[in-house]
Amino acid sequence: MARFYSFTTSIGDSSVQAILNVQSDIRSTLDTLERQVHSLAAQWLGSESEEYQDLIHKWNSGAEGIRSQLTIVVSGLNQFSDGNTELRTSIGSRIGSMR
Repeated sequence: MARFYSFTTSIGDSSVQAILNVQSDIRSTLDTLERQVHSLAAQWLGSESEEYQDLIHKWNSGAEGIRSQLTIVVSGLNQFSDGNTELRTSIGSRIGSMR
């Protein structure tokens, strides 16, 4: 029995947009959390301040790692979209030349 895979551009585009929306929400949440965490700096004194600085450094590093991964996801989505367009254009051209 033959099996085939069907993929429409509209489904691909809507999926990409949904992922980009979630990514935007994650970035926004990270920015909000970062502002809140940094606003606590004035409340830490003495040795607590050193611990806070260590935690803030870890937070910044982790948040930057997440942002980096989100950028990679966007790049992958763009490549996916471009590849889909190129494939469909090529197939359309071949079918057109057969007529």
